[in-house]
Amino acid sequence: MNQSRRPGPSTQGRPRLLALGTSMVTCLAIGGSVASIGVPSPALAATTTCTVCGANLINNPGAEVGQGTKLDTVVKVPGWKLTRGAFTEAAYAWGGGDLTATTPGPKDHGKNYFYGGPDSGISVGTQTLSLTGATTSIKAGKVTATLSAWLGGFGGQGDWAALTVSFNGINGAVLKTLSVGPVTVGQRKGVSEMLYRAATTTVPAQATTAV
Repeated sequence: MNQSRRPGPSTQGRPRLLALGTSMVTCLAIGGSVASIGVPSPALAATTTCTVCGANLINNPGAEVGQGTKLDTVVKVPGWKLTRGAFTEAAYAWGGGDLTATTPGPKDHGKNYFYGGPDSGISVGTQTLSLTGATTSIKAGKVTATLSAWLGGFGGQGDWAALTVSFNGINGAVLKTLSVGPVTVGQRKGVSEMLYRAATTTVPAQATTAV
C-alpha cells in the first residue's frame, strides 16, 4: 500500500498538506465475486476458504494507532513505513493543524489523520500485505479488490493525497496497480474537505502480496 501527498504553498511559514482521517479512512478489501468493505459476505464465507476476504487488510488504516502529533513534527506511524519525505499522523486536536473533527468528510473522524509533515514536497508511506489467505481463490481468478479512502486538501491550496496498491507476484514483479485520488482543489471547491473515492479490480491470478 502506498500513500503519497504533496503540499501546497507555504502558510504561516510552513508548507501545509493534509490527507485522511477516521478509523476506516483507507481500505483494501478483497472478496469472491463481490468485495465488501469491513463486512464479511455470508455467501462468500460458505463457498471459499479465503480467510482474509471481506475485511480491511490495511494496517492502521485511519492513523488511529499511535500518538498523532500536535506540533509540526514527524512521529512514527505504526503499521506504515516512511519511504519518502515526512509522512506522519496528526491529531485533530492540534490547534495549528489543517483539519479539525468538524472538517467535512467521514462521519466518524476518529482522533488522528495522515499528514504529509513539515518541509516536504512529497511524502510517502507504504506497507506490504500478504495475500496468502486467499491464494486458492486468487489463482482461480475469483477475487476482486476494492480500494477506498477519504482524501482531501487544505483550503485553496493545491495540496493532494492519493492511495495506490500494487499487486505483486512471488518474485516481486508488479502485476497490476489500482489507485484512488488525488482529490483536486477544484473538486473541493477551494475549501478544506475530505471526499470519498473508491475503485475495484480483479486480483491477478499470480498475486501474492499487495504493496
